[in-house]
Amino acid sequence: MSRSIPPLLSPYLSLPSESSLILLTSVLGAGTNWLVLRYLSSLLSRGSPQSSTDAGGNENGDENGEVKVIFLSFMRDMAFWREGARKINLDLDRLTQQNRFHFIDGLSTLHLHPPPPNPAPTPPSKTPPSQTLSQTSPMPSPPSHPQPPTPNQSS
Repeated sequence: MSRSIPPLLSPYLSLPSESSLILLTSVLGAGTNWLVLRYLSSLLSRGSPQSSTDAGGNENGDENGEVKVIFLSFMRDMAFWREGARKINLDLDRLTQQNRFHFIDGLSTLHLHPPPPNPAPTPPSKTPPSQTLSQTSPMPSPPSHPQPPTPNQSS
C-alpha cells in the first residue's frame, strides 16, 4: 500500500474547522477505506502544528494543538483499521494511548445493552458456616431386562 498522498488529493485533506463533522462515503476510482486511512494519516501524522486554532486546539486547555479524532465505523472493526494504518506507518494503538484517537465500533458494540452493574460484594459473615452432612442413598440398580430369545434357525 502506498504511503504517499496523491498531490491532487492533498488540498482536500486539510483540517476543517473545529465544529466540523466529516462523512466519507465513496469516491470513483478509490476505495473508501483507502481514502479514510489517507485522511487519518494526514490529520494524525502532523509533526508540529502551526497554531492551536489551525490544528484543532481549543480554549479548553488543548494548547498543544494536537489533532484528536473520534472514529466511528459501522462496517469494520478496530483490527481491520489497525492493520491498514500499520501499512502506511500510522500507529493507532500509540495514538489511542496518547488520547489522540478513539475508535467506536458501531459494528458490534454500539447497540449492545450495557452489562448489568455488579452487585456489591457481601461481607463475610462472622458466624462459622454450619456443617451439613449429606448422606447418599444407595441407588437402586436398573431393572434387568432379559435378552429376548433368538429364534432357532433351521438349516
